[in-house]
Amino acid sequence: MIKAKKKSNKRSPRSNKKKKVIDDINFDIQKVDNIYLGEKNVIHVRVTPEKYIKLMEATITDPLQRQSILKPKKISKGNFDLRFKPKETGKYSISFYARTKQKKFKREEIAIDSIIREKPVENITSSAVVETNKIDMSRIKKRTWPSSSAYSIALQNPKQNIAEAYESIRNGIFEKNPMVKYPTLIFGSGNFGTVFKVKTDGGTYAIKCFTRGSPDLEIRYQAISSFLKAKKFPFFTEFNYMDDAVRVMGKKETYFPILMMSWVSGENMNQYIRRNLNNPSALNVTAKSLLKSVQEMVKSNIAHGDLSGDNILVRENGEINLIDYDGMYVPAIASLGASEAGHEAFQHPKRMTEFNGKLDYFSCLLIYVTLLALSKKPDLWQFNDGDGDKLIISGDDLNNPGSSEVLKEMLKIGGKVKTLTNLLIKSLSKDSGWEQISPLVIS
Repeated sequence: MIKAKKKSNKRSPRSNKKKKVIDDINFDIQKVDNIYLGEKNVIHVRVTPEKYIKLMEATITDPLQRQSILKPKKISKGNFDLRFKPKETGKYSISFYARTKQKKFKREEIAIDSIIREKPVENITSSAVVETNKIDMSRIKKRTWPSSSAYSIALQNPKQNIAEAYESIRNGIFEKNPMVKYPTLIFGSGNFGTVFKVKTDGGTYAIKCFTRGSPDLEIRYQAISSFLKAKKFPFFTEFNYMDDAVRVMGKKETYFPILMMSWVSGENMNQYIRRNLNNPSALNVTAKSLLKSVQEMVKSNIAHGDLSGDNILVRENGEINLIDYDGMYVPAIASLGASEAGHEAFQHPKRMTEFNGKLDYFSCLLIYVTLLALSKKPDLWQFNDGDGDKLIISGDDLNNPGSSEVLKEMLKIGGKVKTLTNLLIKSLSKDSGWEQISPLVIS
């Protein structure tokens, strides 16, 4: 009979060896030259120390700031090929992430120096045509949107409710609004969403969470973002549309989009006017800044679409920034039609479904002449009546100009204010895009 060998309790000599101490992970990334839209591209990456690498990933951020995570194909120990097919023109960034068996990790980001672009096509002269061709109608989504309070609760715990793809926001700190009586994370609410403020390692940003929106919201913001990034207007705020970014209680399986914008320091128009009622020079600077900004938009055949006291922030020097781009018009989305008609105290009463580069004609004239009138006669501010939804002219004044007390008082000022007030009144019997009130002919 063969006796079974007695199991030894001695540890194997291998187990007594000290674990290998891993030096820092190093990436050797292939230089990227010419890359074209729609073609398969390969970027070679060598990672050392090669035999200890357990995980290798790459996060690709496209020109619209959408992110996707890919696993590079392992060719041999320490050698990987990242294969991707760009779908948008513009600049991309790639963040490589490697982790060893000992859980040491490193992340390194590179920017693709060359612009990912379409191969040259002859006889294309209109940038609007190129932009229109990039619209992907399959991105239309019907959604039931969360409430402002649902977002507010969710953002108290960003690590749990912000998608992993948006690491900077996920690790950020959402601030409470110091300007309200009861502590809240909400800094403002508009027609389509609620704004929050977050501090990240990269800076301070405004986060807009949508409480309602058109099914083609993503398409609109892609086109708007593409246009504004190309033009670089100083009065617009840089923003990124981030799909599938935040979830709320009760809908943990669904992530909703957000808009991430640079935080702009400034006051809304009503606050700025109240503070500068006795400073006509400041009001004139802001009036000129507004007119110049809208003139630049008209020349580029675009429109904000909802110029109002809340959507115009005024910096300390009197210059303006425009925020809230939900109703904005750019040529690439002309076929989608208007998503809103703007606020009644700032829009032409006959404005209906128009969607073109003339949307700001009337509201620009109204705000411009209001600022000029207040610079001459501060007492006109009494017509505001503490109403944050208007300046001094209301929707009733626009619908019944003949019985409007504030318009009568503005006409009494005379000079340029009288001329522009008469023009404003006359325009009410015309179409909303009447060329006589174009910012290009107002001075």
